[in-house]
Amino acid sequence: MKDMKILIIVNNDVDTDPRVLNQWEALKDHASIYFMANSVKKIPCKGFFNFASLTRRYIFHYGYPFLIRKFLTLFILLYKAILRLIVRHKYKNLYQRRYWQDIRVNELNKIKNQYTFDCIIANDIDTLPIAAFLKKQNTKLIFDAHEYFLEENEASAWIEKEYPFRKYLIDEYLKCIDVFMTVGENIAMRFEKELQLIQKPLVIFNAKPYFDSPPSPTNPDIIRMVHHGVAIPNRNLESLIEVMRYLPSNYEIHFYLKVIDDNYAAALYSLARGVKNVFFHPPVPFSQIIPTIAVYDIGLYLIEKNNYNNANCLPNKVFEFIQAKLALIMSHTYEVEKLLKKYQNGVIVDGDVKNIAHTIKNITVQEIEQYKKRSALAAKELSAEAEWQKIRKIVGIKQ
Repeated sequence: MKDMKILIIVNNDVDTDPRVLNQWEALKDHASIYFMANSVKKIPCKGFFNFASLTRRYIFHYGYPFLIRKFLTLFILLYKAILRLIVRHKYKNLYQRRYWQDIRVNELNKIKNQYTFDCIIANDIDTLPIAAFLKKQNTKLIFDAHEYFLEENEASAWIEKEYPFRKYLIDEYLKCIDVFMTVGENIAMRFEKELQLIQKPLVIFNAKPYFDSPPSPTNPDIIRMVHHGVAIPNRNLESLIEVMRYLPSNYEIHFYLKVIDDNYAAALYSLARGVKNVFFHPPVPFSQIIPTIAVYDIGLYLIEKNNYNNANCLPNKVFEFIQAKLALIMSHTYEVEKLLKKYQNGVIVDGDVKNIAHTIKNITVQEIEQYKKRSALAAKELSAEAEWQKIRKIVGIKQ
């Protein structure tokens, strides 16, 4: 059904969004894919609509010198304030106005008049109203909530401002959704209860393509751990470095970090200078993550459970560690514990860094090798191919 037209909407850059890339991979050979996103650089598609432009998120000036950037930002804020003043009478309530006042509805109407999509996939709550606007009578609307968007932050200021706004959006547009999906079982059950859904949302894992390679040999004289991802404060990377203070000299940790926050990265480098066997490497492209980390023994990730989503997450790294055939050492979350209990391919750690280090050094080389072998057995079952089949099924592609 290559003539099927599918629009994927995301308020992000397509090339760096793993979940959206999975949607594209699942559908690219079966339909014409259009993106509405902030950018798409390397991913081929039939058409592209600039989400930032449609929502008046002016980002063209971000690369300018500081003073020019500040002047343009003030001008844009003033311009948007005047627009809001002009059109404020058009909306039935504050939440509707908050969402639609910056949307270029005329441009959306042009898209709606020119295109008819068989399916629209809306990623995250901030794209759902636009997807509902573009939906026609025979269009299937799939809403991928990703995580639990009603409780991304436990701070009272965030809850006071964001919860009622997001609850309004989902209540307003829930009737337009044909398929509701999310990242994990516990989050799906929470959505079902909170929104009083007739049916629990479908769970689609952030799995990775199968990597056909055996576990790397484990050197009993040196245990090599690895962590990859972005260097931002809420990733709790300091704890990984601190753990190394309490491990013997034959343990190493290797970081492959994409620096987002320069100050935070500098603080990590400074902290690591006083700790043995900590190594930093340049980040690698998405396609090279699994082959790169496959030479190590243990995938290590300590999750800071500071909100509901973190306490119930099943990170991308879990699937990358498994495809790389590593032993997993992870903080306790509902989803991670369930997975490790099923496949017996790693250890859950809790407590302070000293206790975590004690747990790590008491894992024998033989146990590490067993965990790596069990990750190899789990890799096919937990591959992206199985999740792609689910996506194709709900879109309506015959397989």
